[in-house]
Amino acid sequence: MIGELRTKLPLVLLISDQGTERERWLTVEGLKEVKKFAVGIGPAKALLDADPTLVKRAHEAGLTVTPYTFKSSGVGRFKDVRQEMDYYLYTLGVDALFTDNPDRFPRRK
Repeated sequence: MIGELRTKLPLVLLISDQGTERERWLTVEGLKEVKKFAVGIGPAKALLDADPTLVKRAHEAGLTVTPYTFKSSGVGRFKDVRQEMDYYLYTLGVDALFTDNPDRFPRRK
């Protein structure tokens, strides 16, 4: 797989919360495999909700964590998308996030 990509662009592996393939990538061994071809993982938010320790494990493997997708609709238990993004960034410690609402990005002073 590594040789097939032939790119110098930094890659992030998106990992869905559906299907069985996610289990391959979320283990310590799987994260080490990801490190061979990507700079980070992009897990569905539900994966981090189910296992907040994933951020720490990915960071220990030298990977960034960029969950997806944050949008005004579907914020679940949060008051709004800004509060949801704040939780993932500052409580869980993700490095970045994919959002449909960059205007709502939480900024801390």
